[in-house]
Amino acid sequence: MSYYPDSTYKEQGFANRGEYLDSLRKTYGVDAVNAFIEIMPESEDFDGLVTDLQDYTSGEGFYALIDYV
Repeated sequence: MSYYPDSTYKEQGFANRGEYLDSLRKTYGVDAVNAFIEIMPESEDFDGLVTDLQDYTSGEGFYALIDYV
């Protein structure tokens, strides 16, 4: 069972969590989204996940401290 019911995703304009994550993959990249959902709980879908993806792809926040190879 998902942390959020499908109705929560529907309120945000998505049929379910899979569709929501697919939209994030289109925006932030498949590899980034898949990596973050491996380490973050579903309870962070609308908060921490999005914030970390934004910071990661922009190189801001914590990710500004990382020297990318």
